[in-house]
Amino acid sequence: MADDEKLLVFISWSKNLAREVALALRDLIIVVFDPVVTPWVSDQDIELGSRSMSELGTVLERSSFGIIVVTRANLESQWINFEAGALSKKVSNPEASVIPLLIDFERMSELVGPLTQFQATFCNEVELLRILNLIGVRVGVAPTVVTTRFSFAWPTFKAKLDGAQEKYRNTDPVPQRSPEDQMDEILRTLRTLRDRDTRSRSLSRSTSAMPASKTQEDLILEAAMELERLAYDSLIPVNVSPSTHGVSIRTAANMGAQQAKQLQAISRDVTAMYPSVRFRMLSDGPPENGLQAHLDSQHNARETLQYGSGRPESDTSS
Repeated sequence: MADDEKLLVFISWSKNLAREVALALRDLIIVVFDPVVTPWVSDQDIELGSRSMSELGTVLERSSFGIIVVTRANLESQWINFEAGALSKKVSNPEASVIPLLIDFERMSELVGPLTQFQATFCNEVELLRILNLIGVRVGVAPTVVTTRFSFAWPTFKAKLDGAQEKYRNTDPVPQRSPEDQMDEILRTLRTLRDRDTRSRSLSRSTSAMPASKTQEDLILEAAMELERLAYDSLIPVNVSPSTHGVSIRTAANMGAQQAKQLQAISRDVTAMYPSVRFRMLSDGPPENGLQAHLDSQHNARETLQYGSGRPESDTSS
């Protein structure tokens, strides 16, 4: 496969810890997706001003997916934010295609600045697999294949991640923020949340088909993100996985009946918003699990509940 036919994943970093993680992430993506994906990592620190702007422009022009490696030390880097912003202008769905990966953060609320407009996530086994499955959707690699290769590569990546964090612990200076800066950030965050809520309500009111300019792949990614957001807001633990066939929703084994009903309602709402996307719900729990009991009584289904326009033709993601 020619290089210009591969999906190019842009990995942005700044400072020592982020560089180590970016290189480990590059190796992980190669193991999982070679030869259909090319991860791009600069060997020069953008903080030093040594990245070629012409090279950067060329790479950004070809990229349709980006991972921003964020540490507490580079959080306020103007270059990190520049690359994230530049990449978001090159992709059709920035929230699903530009992902800040948080390395040494304890809480999501510690993420501040322009990166809060994207769907940030922590660097752990579950979230990395979710990111890789998003990439897999783009290149047509089945979730089962992604999971198998990731399981093989995860121990090596985890060792590199732990080693980098130990190596650079307390070595990269963390910028101190003034009370005024913190207050400004709170106001910006509130505005961002308000804007997202407005967009979400607008989507909820629309039950017509999505614009023709969006591909089915875009719709699947948007539907997965919307369902995951609504479940998160309702404090419902789920693992939402998009695939080429639709969206799979895997629930925790200890989910109760009330949460099951809430999740069912959320799934039906999102189905109405994305009528062309197929949804499948699975449970890791035994038959007495609250969700499974609810599904059995309502739909006489032992393991799956299918919404929308029918079952996936050959979905092997379970």
